[in-house]
Amino acid sequence: MKYAALGDTHGNLEALDAVLRDMEQQKPDRIVVLGDTIGYGPNPVECLNKACSIADIFLIGNHEREVVSPEFARFSEVAEESINWTKLQLVTSEEWQKIKQKTAEQGFDKSAIRRHGGIGFVHGSYTDPLDEYVRPWEKEDYVNHGDEVDDYLGKFLMPEELHWFCAHTHMPAVLIEAANMSKLEGITNPNTEYTFAGKVHYFFVPNGPTIVRGLTGKKAVINPGSVGQPRYLGDNRASYVLYDGDSVEFRRVKYNFVKTQKKILALPLTLGTRMDLVDRLREVKAK
Repeated sequence: MKYAALGDTHGNLEALDAVLRDMEQQKPDRIVVLGDTIGYGPNPVECLNKACSIADIFLIGNHEREVVSPEFARFSEVAEESINWTKLQLVTSEEWQKIKQKTAEQGFDKSAIRRHGGIGFVHGSYTDPLDEYVRPWEKEDYVNHGDEVDDYLGKFLMPEELHWFCAHTHMPAVLIEAANMSKLEGITNPNTEYTFAGKVHYFFVPNGPTIVRGLTGKKAVINPGSVGQPRYLGDNRASYVLYDGDSVEFRRVKYNFVKTQKKILALPLTLGTRMDLVDRLREVKAK
């Protein structure tokens, strides 16, 4: 069974269309959407409609929750202004009404996590499906707080499913027990600024397109990166993964980000918010 997993599209239609075109050539058996299809970007309704139409498994993220219940807000001013505009666009979306109804019936957390075929899928983390970021938050943590990071990352390996997929961080990664790292093929080109090798776990961030093999029988957490708003790594190409149980392929897809930027600049948002969102899509080196 070949899965395609993608997340954090964030209303970026050009990026989503490019990923779907690439995905069509790869012919996955199942498609999983890991949440945050909306927010930030200029095409929330179009992205939501497409994601729902192709997804075998569809999860909400914290941005979907924020539209429904703003009292959960942990957002920056940019994110909050963007989500308020997004909320107005979704009023007439039939797909959004269906998502709201389903979320009302089963709750936010249960709408952000799913188990299927012995695999787990979640937007955030196993213990906090909507809000927890599965990575050290500050770059200094990779060096200065090794034991703490090991403990933090390790709790995601508690559930019985061998393999889990998460999103939310916008950073492609494989989290695996350090003892199994040397048994994998493909962990040869890490982004050294963000890859963390602890005593207990190995947090691998690929530097560009990468195939990691040898996952059979080994506990691992996989993050496909972001379709619509890649960050941190100096690579603004849309990111998603293909997975077959033993291997995971991190794919990077070029798209017309200038077109998306022009749409953002035309939105009725403050200049500061528009420029922030435009800058996030540029092809820049990580800082």
